Order: sequence, then structure tokens, then C-alpha cells
Amino acid sequence: MSVDNAHEILYEALAEAVTVTRNPGAVAYVGDRRETRFFEAVGQRQTEPEPLRAERDTVYDLASITKCVATATAIMLLRDDGLLELDQPVTDFLPVSAYNDVTLRHLLTHTAGLVPGRAYYRDSDSFEDMLERYATLGLENPP
Repeated sequence: MSVDNAHEILYEALAEAVTVTRNPGAVAYVGDRRETRFFEAVGQRQTEPEPLRAERDTVYDLASITKCVATATAIMLLRDDGLLELDQPVTDFLPVSAYNDVTLRHLLTHTAGLVPGRAYYRDSDSFEDMLERYATLGLENPP
């Protein structure tokens, strides 16, 4: 198989995956630090308010996938080992008094009432600074 043929096959597979899964777009990288063998984007980076084409630098938010695959599994294993309870207050782990009534179960089921769309982790100087910034928002819909 030639390099050009491999590139075409990978691109078609990526485009088909976007179509079949009904995702707006995707970016795929095949290679290592020394060599890039395939690096392409297909579909859209956003659909609203207007469609924008996906580019190789497009980053898709996979937070919800991480939560159900990794975080929920880890929490349930810790619960099974008796190290925590689902109805345990978040403040047992994070010193944020604004979240006194929020439990691990609330966080896992999106019922904590947290204000969405704040990416304070990007420009906070420390973990504590980030927590303080989130705490000042309070809860949008308290549990």
C-alpha cells in the first residue's frame, strides 16, 4: 500500500465515521514525535450559530465521555472498596463551602446545579485559585 493510498483510506474512514456517528466533525493524528503520517480534519468544528469547517487545530470537548468512562468507573471502584459513598458531600474532598449541599452523586448525574461554561482552569494560577473562582459563582440550581 502506497503512502498516498493509505492517506486516502484513512481520510475516507474518518469521514465515514463522522457520517455514521452523526458527529459534527473529527480530527485524527497518526504518527509520533518524529514523524506525522496522517493529520486531517473532516466535518465541522461547530454547527451553531453558523457552521464552521473543522481544522487540524480543532479540539472537541470530550468531558462527558471522560466522566462516564473514567470518572464514574473510578468512583464506583472506590465506593466498592468502601473509600467513599455516593451521597458523601463534595466538601469532604474540596474545601468549597458554596458546595456544602452537593454530593458526589449530584456531580455524576449533572444535578449539582453548577454554573456551566466557565473554564477557569485555563487561566487560574493554582488549583485553590480555580476553586475560589468557581465558588464565587455559587450554584445556578441548587440540589
